[in-house]
Amino acid sequence: MIDPLIARTLATGFGLLFLLAAVHKLAAMREFRGTLAAYGLLPAALVAPAAWSAAIAELMLGIGWLSGSMATAIAAASAALLFVYTMAMTINIVRGRVHIDCGCSFGRSSAGVQQLSKGLLVRNSILIAATAVATLPVSSRALGATDYLVLIAALAALTLTYAAGNQLLANFAAIGSWRNAAATRDRGDAE
Repeated sequence: MIDPLIARTLATGFGLLFLLAAVHKLAAMREFRGTLAAYGLLPAALVAPAAWSAAIAELMLGIGWLSGSMATAIAAASAALLFVYTMAMTINIVRGRVHIDCGCSFGRSSAGVQQLSKGLLVRNSILIAATAVATLPVSSRALGATDYLVLIAALAALTLTYAAGNQLLANFAAIGSWRNAAATRDRGDAE
């Protein structure tokens, strides 16, 4: 059993995460379709329907998490969607196609590309594990006023941790690109 504060924190956190991701995709659908096409996993005719489906699925999952109904089904659907995203990233990383945008960097400018990396696979695996925690039975303890203050603080801490982790992954990818470019340039100078 988990404490209801943990359950509420997970539900609110996932709800906001999926809603923000959906809003980002819907607001920049053309760019998201381009990102999805760059993965090279779907025929061109299926890219647009898949992009709309992903955005709508995220929107529905966000609403589902925040509504608190059917928590186990919402958690399972969230884990499945995150697993699909993780597998798409894994396939492209194995192919050596790490230069493409992951498509998951909501709130960033269109120039703020977050390249594929093993770190993103770890991040998604942690999110999938967290959805499993959300399916555990919740104790019957009622939340008090202090619990809601802790909930706000926990959500703020999780948001900052998630944003910092994403920024570190983006910085790591940028540094790797710079090093590769410098190594290529140095090899060209040596020849």
